[in-house]
Amino acid sequence: MKSIVIDASVALKWYLSDEEHGAKALDILESHVTERISLHAPALLEFEVANGLAIAKRRARVGDNDVLKAIEGFVALGIALHPLSPLFQKVLDYTERLNISAYDAAYVALAEALQIQLVTADKRLFDSARKLNFIKWIGQFRV
Repeated sequence: MKSIVIDASVALKWYLSDEEHGAKALDILESHVTERISLHAPALLEFEVANGLAIAKRRARVGDNDVLKAIEGFVALGIALHPLSPLFQKVLDYTERLNISAYDAAYVALAEALQIQLVTADKRLFDSARKLNFIKWIGQFRV
């Protein structure tokens, strides 16, 4: 089974239907649910998804019930969430080297540590890290 790291920009597309590349994100989700692909992320993914959904709710993109259902469904997906502490040095290195946030650097560091691809829909992250051969733009990723 193929394994990849995903970031919050991919996971949020599962719940925000008006997002660009939403169909590709749903393909990734379906592949995980049908056990053709294994999804990994730093443990902060849960907080980033919850925050993204809270912002979407404030902007009236989703309703109260939708947020709760989405969070419950997200937790039930069984994404392999990895602790951040073993990654701290690499996270700090990537924040400086790529001029990205520590949040984004955590996904990059995890993908490097696991020696698998990071799939992102975050254009700024992709543009900053594209020279790393394990970073894939969601639009170019093939399940």
